[in-house]
Amino acid sequence: MDGAASMGLVDLVQHLHDRRTEGCSSRAFTGAAANNHLKVLKWLHEVYPEVSEPMEEIVEAARRGHHHVVEFLWSRFNGEELQRPLEAAAANGHVAVLEVLLPWTIIANGGAFTAAAANGHVPVLQFLLERDHVSVGGLESGLKQAVQCGQVKVVEFLLSVADKAALQTALQTAVTTGSTQIAELILKKYEADDTVLETVLTEAAKLDHCEMVQLLLDKIVPLGVSPAFDLKHPGRFVDLAMLSAVLEASRKGRVEMVKLLVTRGRLYAGSALQRAIASHQRGVVMLLLEICTAGQLMEDQLDPSLKNLLEKAVDRGDVEMVSLFTSKFGALDTGCALDLAVLHNHHEITETLAKRSKPAQKVNAFMTAAMSNNVEMAKVILEHSAQDVVERALAKVASSGVIEISKLLLEKCLPSSHQRIFMDAVAAYDVEVVKLLAGLVDQRIINRGLILAAARGHVGVVKALLDKTNSSTRKFALEAAAVEGRLSVIAFLRDRCDSASISNATERAKAVGFADAVALLSCKRARLE
Repeated sequence: MDGAASMGLVDLVQHLHDRRTEGCSSRAFTGAAANNHLKVLKWLHEVYPEVSEPMEEIVEAARRGHHHVVEFLWSRFNGEELQRPLEAAAANGHVAVLEVLLPWTIIANGGAFTAAAANGHVPVLQFLLERDHVSVGGLESGLKQAVQCGQVKVVEFLLSVADKAALQTALQTAVTTGSTQIAELILKKYEADDTVLETVLTEAAKLDHCEMVQLLLDKIVPLGVSPAFDLKHPGRFVDLAMLSAVLEASRKGRVEMVKLLVTRGRLYAGSALQRAIASHQRGVVMLLLEICTAGQLMEDQLDPSLKNLLEKAVDRGDVEMVSLFTSKFGALDTGCALDLAVLHNHHEITETLAKRSKPAQKVNAFMTAAMSNNVEMAKVILEHSAQDVVERALAKVASSGVIEISKLLLEKCLPSSHQRIFMDAVAAYDVEVVKLLAGLVDQRIINRGLILAAARGHVGVVKALLDKTNSSTRKFALEAAAVEGRLSVIAFLRDRCDSASISNATERAKAVGFADAVALLSCKRARLE
């Protein structure tokens, strides 16, 4: 009988009733209602009322759009009880059923409205709105549901009647679900305030919705306009939102998202690079370096971040990262990084940085090696140092008294430069370099060095060279000191010169009017006589 009722075979149903005793189940009722067999359903209610399930019957009829069946059944319920069939009809787009049910149900029916919105039934929504059967909350819920389900036509329809709160909820939902098309529709209608835009931009970036982020950036940061961000004085809302987004994307290694954000907001590149390196996101690091070298970012937009990051890479012994930085940024200040590499005794990194560092930075690195007498590191730097660097380093290192590295540098100097380096050291009062080179230059140069040192008042150099010269050279040195009034040199040399030399020096001092020099020389001359 259940099957016959579901198929609407009223004669067969009656025949079975007359000749069998089994009767039927509730499935006969729901089957007849679901298939719009009103005559059978009415007969069943007359004969077997005890097994009927009116709620299931009316829900099935409403779902299928059988308004005549619904009209037959609705009187068995009060208004609130008709909620289920109402939602079933709305969810399936049956306006005719709603016309039967709505006069008897509660006025505001958010469930039916939301169900219709989720399934894309615009006529149902229009019907409910025209009859004021939707509350403010129901409208917001329906729009949100339509966004979640991707019902573009429904969204377009509801945007014209939604209030600001509903539009805000819809935008946030579109961002969360990644529905760019719907978000674009909403933004054309809705002038979102700063707080909302900041929230949705951050959320879209967090969810890695690149297309959505692009849409939002076009809305709040026009292409070609970089937001001005100052860490000490945060500016527009978008500055903080973009900074937060780019840091999150860098930390998670989302290359495309970082590219999108940094290209639009170049001031965030340094922060992004720091976060990417700290998070070991090589893909993001490579991207930022490529963007920079391609000219889309200026190197100074990443400095001093680059310098700081390079030094951190050296501290970690990260050879690959150091190589990346030095190959991509030719103007990067590598001085401190080179010093760190020397201090850490890292051969490969020291060599990489020495190839790229400026002369002054290499000289400082030699001094760093000298501080710990690290000959091996000095050798590494020496392999990549030009002659002028070697000579400058020699002057500094020798002055610090580190003999082994000084000798290493001296061996690197060209023999033809020894004379010049020697005389420069004499003039600069660089006693240690003078001592190192005294055995490598000829006697004529040593004599000239003694006389120059005496004339300049460099008594330390005079003392270093004195034993390598004869009395004739000392005589000229004393006279040079007398002419220049170099009292300390005169006091030292007068005890090492004969009376004739002192007499000549005295006359020279008198001629130029250096009374103190004359007095100092005359005192010694009197004792000798």
